[in-house]
Amino acid sequence: MIFDITYLEPGRIDMTGTQEENHALKYGWWPSDGNFRWAGKDRKDPVLYFNVFPGKEYELTAKIFVPDALAKKPISVLVNDTPVANFAIDKGMPVEKKIKIPSGIVTDDRLKIVFKTDFWRPKDQDPNVKDDRTLSLAFEYIELK
Repeated sequence: MIFDITYLEPGRIDMTGTQEENHALKYGWWPSDGNFRWAGKDRKDPVLYFNVFPGKEYELTAKIFVPDALAKKPISVLVNDTPVANFAIDKGMPVEKKIKIPSGIVTDDRLKIVFKTDFWRPKDQDPNVKDDRTLSLAFEYIELK
């Protein structure tokens, strides 16, 4: 699949639906729900791309809501296709993760970050819910510095 890639500058993405954010968060991201954004659109893992300095260490911070449907399921963070974090949360809840990105992974001026986990549909969890979207995690913010 070929798609238009937009590279973000390091900094904070608040998931509020700004024009720049909407343009950059296309692959695996749903539109903003105001102050957070669900991932899992089209059964794709959410991807972000950043402009960076080669050979520099970075820190990725993300405030993530892990729904009950994904409790105890593995969540992986890949940077330039290299796993940098693997974790699971015991119950549905918000969690803030800080992840060091070693300089050895930052081999050129582009950084690709992927959050991998399972997918779920709210309608499958509760038949009274009309939400038929395929979701994974919800993000309040992601920051690269």
